[in-house]
Amino acid sequence: MLLNSNSSTHSIQHRANISNTNITYLPRSLEFLINLVVFKSYNLEIRNVPIEIIFRGAKSIVNYFQSLKDEVEIFEAKLIIVGEGNVGKSSLMKRLVTNEFNESEKSTEGIQISYYFTKTGKTENFRVNLWDFGGQEIYHSTHQFFLTKRSLYLFVWTARDDDRKFEYWLNIVNLLSDNAPIICIQNKIDERIRTIDENSLKTNFQNIVSFNKVSAKNDNGIEKLKQNISQELNSLPHIGDKLPKVWLDIRLTLEELNKDYIDYAEYLILCKKNELNEERANFLSQYFHDLGVFLHFQNDEILNDIIFLKPEWATNAVYKILDTKKVQSNFGKFSYPELKEIWNDYPKDKYLHLVELMKKFELCFEFFNSREYIIPELLNPIKPDFFWDYSKNLSFEYHYEFMPDGIINRLIVRLNESIKGKLFWKFGVVFKNKDAEALVLSDPFSKKIKIFVNDYSKNSNNLHGEKETTKSSEVEEIKSLKKFALLELINQNIEIINKSLNNPKVKEMIPCCCDECNTSKDKYHFETNTINRAILKNVTVLQCPVSFDDVEIKALATGFTKIKKKSKMEREIGDIFIRESNVSFNEN
Repeated sequence: MLLNSNSSTHSIQHRANISNTNITYLPRSLEFLINLVVFKSYNLEIRNVPIEIIFRGAKSIVNYFQSLKDEVEIFEAKLIIVGEGNVGKSSLMKRLVTNEFNESEKSTEGIQISYYFTKTGKTENFRVNLWDFGGQEIYHSTHQFFLTKRSLYLFVWTARDDDRKFEYWLNIVNLLSDNAPIICIQNKIDERIRTIDENSLKTNFQNIVSFNKVSAKNDNGIEKLKQNISQELNSLPHIGDKLPKVWLDIRLTLEELNKDYIDYAEYLILCKKNELNEERANFLSQYFHDLGVFLHFQNDEILNDIIFLKPEWATNAVYKILDTKKVQSNFGKFSYPELKEIWNDYPKDKYLHLVELMKKFELCFEFFNSREYIIPELLNPIKPDFFWDYSKNLSFEYHYEFMPDGIINRLIVRLNESIKGKLFWKFGVVFKNKDAEALVLSDPFSKKIKIFVNDYSKNSNNLHGEKETTKSSEVEEIKSLKKFALLELINQNIEIINKSLNNPKVKEMIPCCCDECNTSKDKYHFETNTINRAILKNVTVLQCPVSFDDVEIKALATGFTKIKKKSKMEREIGDIFIRESNVSFNEN
């Protein structure tokens, strides 16, 4: 269905909402709506505008149509190769690109990018951009930044692989790519072949499109794989998007420069030569950034003056630090002067930009403005020796169906200014504010994140100078209020991280408040969805499966609703509970 360009453009000069309609094509007359500031198109598949443009909103859409004078169709896609180290990903990439094999091919450190052209049903020259990722576990926490939607994935494995690796790679691709198609490839069949339950895998991961057996070494199965790849690339959405010819001209010029990076000012000069003003140059820069053509962080005060034309040049600098033995032995600690040794083949005047890039990716933080940096991924996995009183804690838990690597590490980076002393390690951290402190623990085996919050004076009857005449119930309420403020800060940041990870399936759990659980470290936790269902059915009590005591639902919720009200939080009780429910709980 086409948006009616004759009757609607005047009425939508400032705001337009076409969500949940049958509209699939936008009219070019939108280019005249220079005052359009809001454009909503939820639950739609717009076929004639690149999804990256739609995602950026009204002004981006208007600019796109304004630029679409001389247009060209783009037949191009990203082919991302994932899998463990030493399964032959780099050799497979070389075989696909040049039809060669190197017996001494080294395992990829970081990211390797290349491209080739192939024939599909739509064009004779379909450009395939290959991204080969290092499979070492140390790199896992960085996958979230590069495993993109609108891509085709090759999951490479060998007969020697542990079956548990299937779970990780298929889950992480499933999650971060929003179910992009995956071709599973058993490589090194010249050495050994293993039969797997393909039907079971396809039942659990419905985005698997095919299984292939190949040998990159002797070329066995490669031709069939190429045909399979071409067929799947042809089926990706938005293949054949129309783009302004000038955009492609600028991209080609940038590629011909063969530089790792350029200054933003140099980019603007190039755009001006192609009759693009600064505003349109920025739209184009954002589009290429979203597409992964290059990296340009326009809104970062340090990174906005540089464009990384070769993303692998910048990201491999990050991986180089992760791979440095001295940094690893120091549990992720490095200083600015040490970068000269680590990045000896990188220009010194770009060190600041590269460190800022690591901060941008939430891979490191500066330790109290000391010019010393910490990479939480490399922290000591052993918990420091300190005492924590678990009695009367305010607690909260996240139970993941599949927990991506790096959530706790990113939380440490995001809230590093709230860390208590040096109480942080690879799987945990203690945060503090002026009235409370929180212990956050991540358990990758049980796929849980646990939060315990207590106040500084929990063993005292006097709360930071409160008058002795204050009633004990009021003191407890004040303590709960101050504990909740810190819990809310942690929850908000975990939710931001989860959202950036395409919202993995997770159960949010609140603690039981029966007498036995109140004094226990291992409290039973009720799933928020269970509480919501109980509210819907007018159930007033739930049974604790630990003590078998009945617990009033109002008592479960009160600790949160009162605190929300007291702290003037914006969200209703329904936001504490499962986000899909519209049920709210009001105190009488």
